[in-house]
Amino acid sequence: MEILTAALFLVPLSLIENQWMPKWSIRIPLFLTTLAVIFRILAFFSGDLSDAHVVGYLPADSTGFSRILHIFDGPDGLMLGLLWGYTIGIAISNSNRISRRWYTLCWLSLLLFGIDSSAFSNIAQSNLIVAPSVLDANSLLYPFLGITLSAIIIPTYVEFDNSSTLRIIAAISCAILLFDVSSEPIAWMFICLFVHQLSSNRIHELRGVAARRRWLGLLVVFSFSIVFLISAVYWMLLQDNPELIWSSRYALGWIILCGCIGSLMPLAGFDSKPRPEVWGFLIGIILAPAILPNTQLIEVTLLPILLLSISIPIVATLPEYHRKLTQKKGLVEGTSIISMILIVMLLFEYLDLSFIAIISFTPFLLKSTFSDNEEE
Repeated sequence: MEILTAALFLVPLSLIENQWMPKWSIRIPLFLTTLAVIFRILAFFSGDLSDAHVVGYLPADSTGFSRILHIFDGPDGLMLGLLWGYTIGIAISNSNRISRRWYTLCWLSLLLFGIDSSAFSNIAQSNLIVAPSVLDANSLLYPFLGITLSAIIIPTYVEFDNSSTLRIIAAISCAILLFDVSSEPIAWMFICLFVHQLSSNRIHELRGVAARRRWLGLLVVFSFSIVFLISAVYWMLLQDNPELIWSSRYALGWIILCGCIGSLMPLAGFDSKPRPEVWGFLIGIILAPAILPNTQLIEVTLLPILLLSISIPIVATLPEYHRKLTQKKGLVEGTSIISMILIVMLLFEYLDLSFIAIISFTPFLLKSTFSDNEEE
């Protein structure tokens, strides 16, 4: 659809926060997606037999206004609903420069890789599908999920340090629901970002910045992450599709490359976080599947990336010098982390990814809840 093609280029420009950009430019994405939805409504209401989306998903027995209920049917229709809700959330949110960057990244990933350009194309006139008129509940759910992504998930992550525990729980719940319903890499990206933020904040509160041997912590992080990623992906493929092991080199190479680029972020001025090199390395790994979600076997890396998001902030401190971290305690922590990772990897076939995500957040959120109650 020409409108979505135009939106692909216009929306990132409208999300740039600059003095010469008018304030109403933040509503341009909503205007464009609403226009696309209106054209979908007209095509379905008139029963346009030369529209690929209409022919593919409009039941022949539907009439009148009941046809409009099918505008978000099919994978591409669902993604259009998600994008529409996403732009509604952008329009009603109080955005800043950082949140606009995340809006742009998510927009490009959702539109570039989520919608097939030929899904709404003109075709030779064909007959409608002969099937009962059944409304997919996801058609109503996807716009709502899009709103939660831009109005709840992204603002909460951007304002994480100033957000209440309840708000963080709501954002995490929305991200898990979005992933469970749509399997969107963007949703998994935010799940990993939230758990990484919780883990990093907790370990920084306990130990602070190392006095010595920070270089050793960085070396352990790089080595552990790369070895674990390769081993975990090979192990998971070995259980079901051993013939695909060699094919996973593209996904692994892309993720490791993004991690290495992320570790250079302090050189670009992004050095406000504790251990900025470790932070950038892990952020790069987390973002990689969302930037190129169509990379072959990229979905196999999702679980290892989640485990790294939890463990790396802790692993980074173990070889460093901290007054409160004795050698014995570090050995116990390291053994415990490795044991838990091994247990999850052994049982991954029997555990749903969303369930693992919920379990991953529980200890941090319980601790935060108890801390808030004590302060009150």
